[in-house]
Amino acid sequence: MNLIAIINDRKIRRLPLSNGIQEDLIKHYNGVKETFINDTLKVGFEGNYKCEDNEIYELKKFDLNNNIYNCDLNNVIFNNLITLNQIDNNDIENIKILIAVQDKYLIFQSMDNRKFIKPKSFLIFSNNTFNYEDKKGIKIDNNIDCIVDLNSKSLLFTSFHNASKIFNLSDIYREATKQEIDEFCKQKIFNGELKEENLTSTIRKKIFLISKNNILQYVKKNFQQVKNYAEELGIDCFKDEKIKFPEDKEGIKKLINFLNEDLYKSPISNTIYESNSKKKYN
Repeated sequence: MNLIAIINDRKIRRLPLSNGIQEDLIKHYNGVKETFINDTLKVGFEGNYKCEDNEIYELKKFDLNNNIYNCDLNNVIFNNLITLNQIDNNDIENIKILIAVQDKYLIFQSMDNRKFIKPKSFLIFSNNTFNYEDKKGIKIDNNIDCIVDLNSKSLLFTSFHNASKIFNLSDIYREATKQEIDEFCKQKIFNGELKEENLTSTIRKKIFLISKNNILQYVKKNFQQVKNYAEELGIDCFKDEKIKFPEDKEGIKKLINFLNEDLYKSPISNTIYESNSKKKYN
């Protein structure tokens, strides 16, 4: 097992470990992997679903090298890390990402000020006396951010927010940009104006997903069927092969939720529900 660090000037450095520490870290990361991977069910990430406690997100065919922040891993040979330069004392507080390399897995932990041990920041009790620790150090956390399986080329994570600290995942899930919203609104299927004051962060994210998943193409092909279902849910802005944007924030929210398939009617009670988490049933 090896530890490598990505420094804020795009350097990649190896962390030298004593034999005893390496054995302890192997046990530690084996436990982390067991909890993170083997004790969970893998769920494809689509942006619409919130993982349960026993689930983990998986992005397949993940391009590790082109998505990681702060460095280029293309030239790193993970089975021969001894060729990397060792970290020096001046680099420690500039570590941005810590990577544990173990077998076929890369285990990622983002670093911030809370995870650094600075000289004279801790009192150490020894020989019945408290003294300052005058060395630099880092904290090995139980809560990692994500894992990359080098064999299957999959990214595994429980928090999109935390994984986004390490990788650029903007093509997968984010708020739609102003230009993307303008392009969304200019499609011929719409009438009226989508007002800026009605665009919450959640609405922007759902517009991104609607566009990404080509929902409007389905609506155009099946307009009457979609219109009938919308009317069952109390949405009356479908008319003459067009969708008219409501003028109020609540109306926009309801329409966007509908287009993102987040509204549904119970076949048992006929109650209309809004879902904030869903996944495809295979």
